[in-house]
Amino acid sequence: ACENSCKIHDICISNNGKYWCVVYGNGGMCALAPKTFSKQIRNYFANNEVVQSISINDKGDWAIITDKHMYSSSAEVHEALIYTHDSLGKVYSIALSENGYIICAANGAYFNNLPTQAYEALIRRAKQTKVKIVKFTDSGTILVTDGENSYSYCM
Repeated sequence: ACENSCKIHDICISNNGKYWCVVYGNGGMCALAPKTFSKQIRNYFANNEVVQSISINDKGDWAIITDKHMYSSSAEVHEALIYTHDSLGKVYSIALSENGYIICAANGAYFNNLPTQAYEALIRRAKQTKVKIVKFTDSGTILVTDGENSYSYCM
């Protein structure tokens, strides 16, 4: 735990709250997460990697993006991470739901099965500022931010 202040690197909560995780400071983590997720993230911490983005869905699928690696428990999502990196540049964040995902990168976003309401909110925000982080649910709730000081959400 942090005594005075810590930088929170990312927070994720699965759609129905079955899993959650907070990554903070220099290798700190509080989580109720699948064992494979916890093991992978601890390996990254042991190699002094900085976790930039995490996501877990209620089915137990997960993804982690560090300053050096990207990995997902799902082969489809792992391939999407590689495709996004190769076609859109540096990958900033990922969000998984039970039905889809969104990956934000330096030159755009790659997504699959994003709810219509969330897609429309994403497009509106992308016209105003660079999008680095998106969190969403299958019901269409969405948070879109540049990762610094500009954000919008739709519930």
